[in-house]
Amino acid sequence: MGLVVGPTGSGKTSLLKVLIISFLANNHKNKVFTIDGKEAFLSVAMSRIGKVATDGQSAMGLTAELCQIMQQRYEEMNADVDSEKDSTHAELFEQGSILLIADELLALIGEMQASDKMLKPAERIYPQFYSNLMSLIVKGRQASISVVVSGQQMPASILPTETRDSLGLRIALGRMSQQQAQEIFGLGLKDLPRADTSNYGGLIWLDGLDWELPKPFQSPYYDDEKLPFKATLSNIAEAQGGGLPQA
Repeated sequence: MGLVVGPTGSGKTSLLKVLIISFLANNHKNKVFTIDGKEAFLSVAMSRIGKVATDGQSAMGLTAELCQIMQQRYEEMNADVDSEKDSTHAELFEQGSILLIADELLALIGEMQASDKMLKPAERIYPQFYSNLMSLIVKGRQASISVVVSGQQMPASILPTETRDSLGLRIALGRMSQQQAQEIFGLGLKDLPRADTSNYGGLIWLDGLDWELPKPFQSPYYDDEKLPFKATLSNIAEAQGGGLPQA
C-alpha cells in the first residue's frame, strides 16, 4: 500500500508510469484499476488496459467492485477450514494481483463533497467511496490487492493518520512544508533528512525495514521515447489477451 505526493514537475507521473508498467510486466495475469480525479493523461492512457473512473459515481462503483472481488478472494482462501497455509491469494491460486491507482484524490473528493451537499445523507457518494477505499487499504494485502494513492497534496482531512499508518510505502517528491512533513511522515520538517529536490528527488519511507527516518529518494526517469507509455500499455493488453507478454 503506498502514498505518493508531489507537485507538478516533481516526477510523480514518471514514478506512477514505472510502477504501472513494472507491475503489469511482472505477471501477465496482473490487473490495474485507475481513478483519475482530474480526468487527465492517466485516465486516457489506462483506459487501454483496465477499468478507469474519473468522477465520484464511477469511483464509488469501481471501489465497490474491488471490495466485492476482495470478499470473493477471502472466501476462496478460507474455503478449506483445515488448511494451514497463511499465504496471499496470488500465492495460493496464481490468479494474479490487482493494483488500484488513485491519482489526484484531493480533486476527486472535493467534487464528491460538493455534489453530496445536494443529496440526502443516505444517498451521498463520498462516505461510501471512503469506506470502500479504506477497506481496500486495510484488508487488501492478503487478497493480493494493492492501493497506491497519489496527488499534489494529501491533507489529513482526505487521508487520516490512522489510514496512513497502513501505507507501508510513502514517497514525497519536491519541497515539503512543515504541515506536509507531519501529514506524510509524522515528523517535523527539521527532523527529516535533506533531499536534493532539484532533479525529481524527495524522501521515501518503507515500513518493515527498521528505518529510523525516511531516506533520500530520486524518482526513476521514464523515457517515453524508448518506451512510449500508451503504446506499451496497448502492447501489454494485446499480449494479455493472447498469452504471455512478448519481450
